[in-house]
Amino acid sequence: MKTNDTEGARAEQFPSQAHAIWVNHATLSPWPRETMAAVQDYASKTHLQGPLVYSEWMKMANRLREAAATLISAESARDISLLHNTTTGINTLIGGLEWRPGDNVVTLHEDFPSNTLPWLHLQGRGVEIRRVNARAADRPEMELLSSLDDRTRVLAISSVNWIDGYRLRLDELGRACRDAGIIFFVDAIQHLGALKLDVVREQVDVVCAGTHKWLLGPEGMGLFYCREAVRAHLQPAQLGWHMLQDRMAFEQPDRAIATDGRRFEPGTPNRLGQVAMLASLEVLLKAGTDEVESAILAHSGHLMTGLDAIKRVELMSDREPARRSGIVNFQVNAGQRDRVLSRLREQNVYAIARGEGIRLSPHFYQGEEVINRVLEIIEHSV
Repeated sequence: MKTNDTEGARAEQFPSQAHAIWVNHATLSPWPRETMAAVQDYASKTHLQGPLVYSEWMKMANRLREAAATLISAESARDISLLHNTTTGINTLIGGLEWRPGDNVVTLHEDFPSNTLPWLHLQGRGVEIRRVNARAADRPEMELLSSLDDRTRVLAISSVNWIDGYRLRLDELGRACRDAGIIFFVDAIQHLGALKLDVVREQVDVVCAGTHKWLLGPEGMGLFYCREAVRAHLQPAQLGWHMLQDRMAFEQPDRAIATDGRRFEPGTPNRLGQVAMLASLEVLLKAGTDEVESAILAHSGHLMTGLDAIKRVELMSDREPARRSGIVNFQVNAGQRDRVLSRLREQNVYAIARGEGIRLSPHFYQGEEVINRVLEIIEHSV
């Protein structure tokens, strides 16, 4: 489905539009019809045939790794692990490294708790956590890079800010980290599914993202990418039968752990979640990552222009094209935020309060008429 499809085609794939205008994909997304159908098919076959279709689900998991690798332009599906969520991915990286007192991690002062709390916990092991207020500087990337030194093990960032959608330049950060031998980790949950990511070109070492936001998938599933050169030195934080190289050789005495992404998948997987995740990724890949990104950036640009024209509204998101994402945040006069949100909800428009403002996050499948309707309601609510 391309972004220039007719309104009828969009409605067929995303029937949720008939019930509400969902401009809150940065929190949770409605499923596409293909995802619902895939889950129903899985349930039906499992109900009728039980384990007789297990080999089919094994092949499905391989297709899912391929789809995830394609999404981020990874060199190989071997670099993909299928984990529960973003938090699991972050803890997989932290638990797999051998930390020494005096090591340090550079991260963002204003980042989401999932990409803050696990790193702060390392302080108890003598690791210094340098939380950089990068946004206060004229050049945020240089502010981050200036905090690196020869004891820095990881630069850990979210590529897109969860409150106002501010996007960091990954290529600049990745190049510097690769040159210095520092692991470059990206929490991409507000990035993947909305914006393109090329882990090879941008020299990202580790990426993780849950699928329930822009990836249009289920909760409790996520992808974890780890570059082979880093993965070779990353020890599994958990151990279990499913991570073995030959996991079906139950009585084999020498149990070698897999060297690909499966080494971080210790136990029985969530097959139902994998089925839903694959269907959602295939919807995005069929639409085309270029087309999806173009549509989303057009939406955020349209929202910014429209909000700028409304009196008593202050745009909080950065207007620079290179800094924009799918998230737009705006503020209204003191005491009016709840009123605006209530008014939007009365008109079946779903946004959310974030920071001091209101966060809007429409997806590619929504047409220009959706953006115009949202702006119209806001204008009549302030």
